[in-house]
Order: sequence, then structure tokens, then C-alpha cells
Amino acid sequence: LTELSVGNILKTTGNIQIGTVAFIASNTSLTLANIPATTRTSIPYNVQGVGPADNAIIANTHTVTIAARPVNQTGTVTVNAGGTLTVSNAGAVFSTLTVNGTVNGTSGNSFGVLTVNNGGVVNAGTNGSYIASSLTVNSGGALNISRSFTVNGATSISGAISFSSTSVTARNMVFTGPVTLNSGASWNEATTGNGANNTYNFQNNFTNNASTFTTSNTSLHTFSGA
Repeated sequence: LTELSVGNILKTTGNIQIGTVAFIASNTSLTLANIPATTRTSIPYNVQGVGPADNAIIANTHTVTIAARPVNQTGTVTVNAGGTLTVSNAGAVFSTLTVNGTVNGTSGNSFGVLTVNNGGVVNAGTNGSYIASSLTVNSGGALNISRSFTVNGATSISGAISFSSTSVTARNMVFTGPVTLNSGASWNEATTGNGANNTYNFQNNFTNNASTFTTSNTSLHTFSGA
């Protein structure tokens, strides 16, 4: 359960394919697809692909798409500059996601500890709702949200964060931890059109030192902290 994931390819140490992981029932039982014609036992094997506990890096010029099957990545995932991660499976869960390249979410996901560094861009929209354990957008980074978004820990913005709606359905933005907009930060809410349906719920301290702070006069902002 911590060494293999669905889609991993098992090969012998001689690089002969044993099969592809189709289903994992427990730490001692799994089902293979594309199985060999003969029974094999006690064979040393290697794994091709990333397991759920691995630390994964998406390198420059590489694109990874999570679509057909969800992942629950307990290891760290880093998207390097020039790399792209596209997530269109709503069941995908990340523990720690660091973005120096581009992340596109289209179905709603749990981003875990989300850090967007200089040059990094996260686009989260189309469908679903999004969750982060904490959120850090460093200078030169950008986070674009067009669906409901919840941050369950601290939020620190030194780059740009933008909110917009793509339909008349309200988008609920909930920040349970403290929110700090640092000097140089840019906070942008749509002031006209569907974006005016957004609501913002700040449940902890809110500190605004942003260089740009644009809010919609028709959105609801609730402050429960100091």
C-alpha cells in the first residue's frame, strides 16, 4: 500500500514485464493486468512508475496528467519550472505540492500543503471544489481560482491570487487559519459579472499589506478573526 500504486508496471530484474498493477487489496494482495502466460513465483522485481509514498518531480518540458485513476500521494510532488501537472480526477489527493511550473486542476482536488514559487502558476477551475492544508504564494507566483476553495491552515501571499466564477453559482472561499497579504502581494476578486457571486469567510486573523487589493462590492465578506 505504500510501495505500489495502480498503474505501476512490475518487471523482473532482467527487465521482463511481469504485469501491470490493476488493483491493490492489502499489503500482501494485489491484482495484475497484462499478466504473463506462465505462473511465476519468488521472483525479484523492479517497479516502473511512481508509488504513492514516493517523492515525485515533474521536470522541465515534462507533462503529467492524472485522469483515469485517482492518486493519493503521501510523498512530496514538485513541479519544476517548465513542467506541467494536469489533474482532472476529483479523487486525487496530495500531501505536499510545490509548484515552480504549471498545475492545472479541472475537477476539484486536495492540494495538501500548497506552495507556489516564483514563476509557478496554479489554475484551479472548471468543476469541483478545492482544498489546501495551507497556502503559500511567494513573490512571482500566481494562484487562479474559479471554484470554491478552502484553506484549512495558514495562508501567506506575496505573489498574486485571483478569484473568479465561470457560472452564476456562488463560489465559497473559506480560510480557517490566519491570512497574511505581504508587501508586494496582489489580491484580485472579480468586480463585475459572475465573479460577484463569490463569498469569502475569514475565520482567523486577516493582515493586509498587499500592494493591490481588489474586492467585489457585491460579494459577501465575513470576518470572524481579529
